Amino acid sequence: MKLLKIDLEDAKPEDYTSTSQFFTQTLEAQKIEHHNASRKQNYHNYRLTSYRLKKCAFTLAEVLITLGIIGVVAAMTIPSITANYRKQSIEKKLAKYYSAMNQAILQSEEENGAYVTWDFSLDSQTFYDTYLAKYLKTLKVEKDSDKRFLKIFFADGTMAAMGFTSCINFFTKVPKNKSFQPVCSNTPLENEVTGRYGKDLFEFRLCGSSWWMHSDGKKFEPWGAKGCATNQYIDEQTLYDGCKNPESGRYCTELIRRNGWKIPDNYPVRI
Repeated sequence: MKLLKIDLEDAKPEDYTSTSQFFTQTLEAQKIEHHNASRKQNYHNYRLTSYRLKKCAFTLAEVLITLGIIGVVAAMTIPSITANYRKQSIEKKLAKYYSAMNQAILQSEEENGAYVTWDFSLDSQTFYDTYLAKYLKTLKVEKDSDKRFLKIFFADGTMAAMGFTSCINFFTKVPKNKSFQPVCSNTPLENEVTGRYGKDLFEFRLCGSSWWMHSDGKKFEPWGAKGCATNQYIDEQTLYDGCKNPESGRYCTELIRRNGWKIPDNYPVRI
C-alpha cells in the first residue's frame, strides 16, 4: 500500500476543534487527490490502449486483399502439390507390385521347379492357382466361369487383371466398372471404365520361357522390356512416343521402369 504524504505546512490546527479532526480531514483530502489522479491515469491508459488497438486492426479492404492473395497462391500451388502426390503414389504402387510378383515367382520356383519349366499353356486361373496364389498377399480374387480371366485385388486399393496367362494389367485404383474383361492388346483403353494407359493402368507380362532373355534375370516385366513381348531393345524415344499415344500406352510401364520406377519429368501422360 502506497503511503500518503501529509503536508502540514499550510495546515492550521486552530481551525479544527481537535488535533485528531485536523489529521482526519487532511488524510481525507489526500485520498481524494490520489483518487482523482488515479482516474486521470486510468483514462489516459484507456485512450492509449484504444489508439493502439485502432492502429493494429485491419480494414475490410485490407482483409479482402489478403484473402485474394492467399487464393491466388493456393490456386498456383495446390495443383502442383496434388500432381506430385499422385505421381509418388503411382510410383510406389508400381514398384511394390513389381517386387511382390518377382518375389512370388522366386518362392514358387522353390516348390514348383524352375520358371522355364512352368506350363504356360494352362488357362489363366489354373496357372494362377498353381504357381502364384500361394505366394501373393491378396484381398480377394474374382474368377470368370470360362477360366480365361481373373481379377486380383490387393489391400492397398490396387487391382491386377490377368488374361491369357502371361498378360497382366495392373490398375493403381480399382476401375469404376469391375465387370470388364481384361485385354492386353493395342486398342484404345482411355475411357471411364478402365482409365488410361500410363495413368490408371499399366501393362506387365509373365515373360514366356522360350524367349525370356532379360539381362537382370526378372521373369515378370513391363510390356516392352527386352525379352518380354519383344526380343529387341526398344529405344527411349520409341517408348516415349508409344506412351504418349493412348492406343499404345502400354509402353509407359517400361518407360517408368527404366527411370528407376520414377515417373520422368518429361512424362507424356498427364497424371
